Amino acid sequence: MAASLNTVETDVLVVGGGGAGTRAALESARAGAKTVLAVKGRFNSVGVHGAGATGVGLSEAGAFFYFDPKTGYPLIDPDEWGPISLEEILELDYQVIIQVGQGMADPKLARVMVQEAVPQRQQIEEWGVQIHGDRLRHHGLPLMAALGRQIQQTDVDVREEVAITDLLTHDGKCVGAVGVDFQGNAIVFKAGAVVLCTGGDAGLYRHNFHPPDVNGDGHAMAYQAGATLMNMEFGQFFISTLPAVTHPSAVWLFQPGARLKNGQGDEFLPGYLPSGITSEQVFAARTYQPMFTTANVSKYADIAMMKETLAGRAGPNGGVLLDLTDPSVVTRSIYAEGWLAKRGIDAAERPLEIVPARHCSHGGPRIDEHGRTDVPGLYAGGGESASGPQGADRMGGHMLGSGQVFGTRAGRDAARFATENARDDLPADVVEQGLERIRSLEALRGQVRPRDVKRELRRQVSEDLNVIRSEAACDRVLQTVARIRDETFPRLAIQEPMDRMEAMELLNMLTVTEMVSKTVAMRTESRGGHYREDYPEQDDAQWLKSITIRKERDGMELGTLALDPEWKDRTDLLKGVSFAGGRQE
Repeated sequence: MAASLNTVETDVLVVGGGGAGTRAALESARAGAKTVLAVKGRFNSVGVHGAGATGVGLSEAGAFFYFDPKTGYPLIDPDEWGPISLEEILELDYQVIIQVGQGMADPKLARVMVQEAVPQRQQIEEWGVQIHGDRLRHHGLPLMAALGRQIQQTDVDVREEVAITDLLTHDGKCVGAVGVDFQGNAIVFKAGAVVLCTGGDAGLYRHNFHPPDVNGDGHAMAYQAGATLMNMEFGQFFISTLPAVTHPSAVWLFQPGARLKNGQGDEFLPGYLPSGITSEQVFAARTYQPMFTTANVSKYADIAMMKETLAGRAGPNGGVLLDLTDPSVVTRSIYAEGWLAKRGIDAAERPLEIVPARHCSHGGPRIDEHGRTDVPGLYAGGGESASGPQGADRMGGHMLGSGQVFGTRAGRDAARFATENARDDLPADVVEQGLERIRSLEALRGQVRPRDVKRELRRQVSEDLNVIRSEAACDRVLQTVARIRDETFPRLAIQEPMDRMEAMELLNMLTVTEMVSKTVAMRTESRGGHYREDYPEQDDAQWLKSITIRKERDGMELGTLALDPEWKDRTDLLKGVSFAGGRQE
């Protein structure tokens, strides 16, 4: 059993110390609510447990959040658009978000994000964050520093090195949470409202751009608490260099004359292209398409890379080689030259090893304009609730702004809800039920370390739920999930306090993996970042609707919801717009 049991009472509990969570806690406290911020790591840390995706060095520049209000750069190309008003920029951005969402984005939430991102920008400028209209000037780190300074001026109770493991519900409402600290002590949080800002599911994948604490915990907890989730099959993959998954800029290196080679040194892309499509066309599309999408021919590069890897022809670190050593290759991109050169990488000297890596998930708890889920007292924001303004694809450069917009809204409304509704004493059985999973770990006396099982699960997900998916692949993943639950988990070794936390993470990862697998299997088409090898075409007649998922007595219940039934394919909107999935040249 855990070393001891502590109880904390508060109006609002915010889970997650990234940009959205920190902002939610700040706004909750400013609204007069007693607020606790639980962070799985060190608060306001950089690139490790604690600050989420916002705190890593490659967090996006925010093309919309930080655009030049006079010219629209880098959201649009001023040379193509000419004079444009702020109102026109905002309306264009909204229309493009809806277009790249391909019917899977919530128009109401997209409108809120567009309308409030500019005031949010003005607010953080007042906090001392310098706004740059330069894509190389990433803003995640200074944003976290500014938020940290603001939190220090409030009475927010920051609880570091605490992993929230389960939510508490009573009479249909969320009334708190339980967790463990890094010393193995169990903690009960009694709260009037809970805001989940734990990030997405990138940690399900071996290669991803996130800190190690972003494993889908919030998705699993929201599901267990009875919330509806949606769009779990959608997400975003970028191209990263290897062995360190810290350089997503390799995508801008797909220039004319570049060649993709496998670990045996053989060029392979031409062998995967349909008749009439050339490598030059794929590379040209990929230059303006940083993420994997089925919306244009750039998809063939990622599909070919994945097929070579699965066929056992990978490079020394598990990726493929991008050869730019031919003197005729011109890497004009500021990313290609600046980002890699700063890190001592000379692409003209030797081939780069690259791999598709998970950037973000587009699914999560379904929320309204105030971050409310369909469980009273439970809120979500940031990457945890990416099922709102994001869709099948998403506009790059918007996640930092979205986190601030909906973190603010969720924090304020959670404070209102908590202070307007009396917090009753929790029945003992509610607390005991919340602690059940933590206490069940004490019976484990096996020899298998949780971190090794997490590594096994990541390998399976990375092979079968990556840029190539199929019914057979989903079956393999679900079989792995069942085997780990039934056979491996009972043999876990809980030898030290961190094993307890990792075992709880593993349980959550299994839940989220099952959700993703089942929604991927259900969507029998290809759309956005979701590519079904056995259903390669987009099917608007059958699938202009999102897949929802919720916990029922018999397990996971999947349904559908048409968020934008009038959506029409208008790729003309994407011409001259940067960071847009499916940009047309």
